[in-house]
Amino acid sequence: MRVFIVFLLIFFLGGCAQLTRLDTGRTIGKGNVEVGGFIAAYGVNEAGSPDLGAVAVPFAGIQTNYGIANKVDINASLNTGGNLYLNPKIQLVGDQESSFALSILPGVDFQFINPDLGRGKILMRPHASLIMSLHQNRWALFLEPKYVFQNFSDERTHFIGTTLGYEYSLNNNWKLALGYSHFYNLDPNPFNGSALYNIGFSAKKLISLK
Repeated sequence: MRVFIVFLLIFFLGGCAQLTRLDTGRTIGKGNVEVGGFIAAYGVNEAGSPDLGAVAVPFAGIQTNYGIANKVDINASLNTGGNLYLNPKIQLVGDQESSFALSILPGVDFQFINPDLGRGKILMRPHASLIMSLHQNRWALFLEPKYVFQNFSDERTHFIGTTLGYEYSLNNNWKLALGYSHFYNLDPNPFNGSALYNIGFSAKKLISLK
């Protein structure tokens, strides 16, 4: 039974909502494309996993951003848990060179699941977040508060949390980012006090199509 629970957790956690894309508040600019990949550990605390205690599983993914306007990007990312996350990124404060930047990111996470586990083959999770970042020379610090809603087999779950991260620019094209996310389940059932966490690393390359 313990082995079965381990494999169930690996399937469940690997397919959970993408908590962050490890981005700053800056958009990439019109006519630019950013491509990259990420690796992370996705976990749950003891309240969310009473049989095994706190546990984490690894996953990886790819992502891309396209600048359709100077302050508007279209973003997409896909991970090994079968999640496709799509969102626009709209920069409200600053630009591609400002020391402070703020963007909003409404989005939807699509998870491809076994139809026997839910009402359909695709589970949709709406996201709402904003990203604030401080930039100095080659480095940046970013903070991303986010809300995620999930309706799975008529069980509605609300998650709220934040990501704190650091980005370093190797040059004008390559960027590395490291971040930690912590999210709380706002619903008392089925696991009161449960929380999700994510520790991730990403590498991205900027390509100009102008």
